[in-house]
Amino acid sequence: YDAAGNRISRTIPFVNNAALRTAMEEEEKDNDIYEENVEYYTENGIQEEAKVIIYPNPTRGQLAVEITNISEEAKGYIYLMTQSGQLIEKKNIAIERRIEVNLSDQPSGVYLINIQIDKTVTTWKIIKK
Repeated sequence: YDAAGNRISRTIPFVNNAALRTAMEEEEKDNDIYEENVEYYTENGIQEEAKVIIYPNPTRGQLAVEITNISEEAKGYIYLMTQSGQLIEKKNIAIERRIEVNLSDQPSGVYLINIQIDKTVTTWKIIKK
């Protein structure tokens, strides 16, 4: 800076540190996974908790939705929708607990996944690159 307080030069340090680069890459990988415990109410009004894992997000086409710790009696569906609410696909989660969702035929953009377990619905934002 000069006497008047104006910046006269700018230096940007370049860090070539393999450990830092590896840590940043690992952090980016972790951001591809949504994982959350979801409380839901059964048809009998009993509160239970399931674990929902969605990956990778953002996706280039294939998306996996895993639902664990869910009771055998629980019924539910996964609804893949556009942001405007148009239904693209509906899958039954009572049949399998790991569901593959294919967005390859869809244009890039933001999509919504509604996961319904018994009486509870949660919404997840999905980004298709």
